[in-house]
Amino acid sequence: MKQNRIRAYGRFLAGFPGYLNRQVSPEEARQGIRERMELRSRNFLALAGAGIYGNPRSPYLKLLDAAGCTFDDLSRGVQVNGLEAQLQLLLDAGVWISAEEFKGLVPIKRGSTEFHVLPEDFENPGISGGIRVSTGGTSGKSAKTRLDLDFLAARALYDRVMFDMLELKDAPMALWYPALPASTGIGNMLRYARVGYLPSRWFEMAGGSGAAPGLESR
Repeated sequence: MKQNRIRAYGRFLAGFPGYLNRQVSPEEARQGIRERMELRSRNFLALAGAGIYGNPRSPYLKLLDAAGCTFDDLSRGVQVNGLEAQLQLLLDAGVWISAEEFKGLVPIKRGSTEFHVLPEDFENPGISGGIRVSTGGTSGKSAKTRLDLDFLAARALYDRVMFDMLELKDAPMALWYPALPASTGIGNMLRYARVGYLPSRWFEMAGGSGAAPGLESR
């Protein structure tokens, strides 16, 4: 396990030069978002097929089974109704997860269907890159997640458009996030760096555990 983590960190760090040296312009960001919007139905079905219907551990699979929705039903519904309308139908049928359920604080209960989950149960088995980190836990229990450069690069498209719309090119930036091992501050800093915005300061949120971070976080 330790060797796997070391290899994961090695791959993550090896991708840094290409990630940081490839800054995105406002035009490229808008084009990237347009392309993602055009392909969102296809991408959604591909994700559902591999990450839910192809993943027996997925909590969403249990809810979809309870709602009587097969993958063919989902594909046909997206094609006939459109993605948003089909998602609303699934919501009405009980296919949804609250924040408390996601964190495992309360069981998932829909009618006669009831089960407990852990945050790890929601991981996409098709994603093997990145490094495992923790969420900030500012709204409750911290959860494990992944910090992945490809995902950060995709998220950065929206950040680039936001900064351009708000005309923040010359405005100083400060972060206000928990310190490591929470990943929120690092993730946001890497996204902003991708689009050419480097924070000047990082202020740590008060109210942490007060425990010294481990060697990995340092």
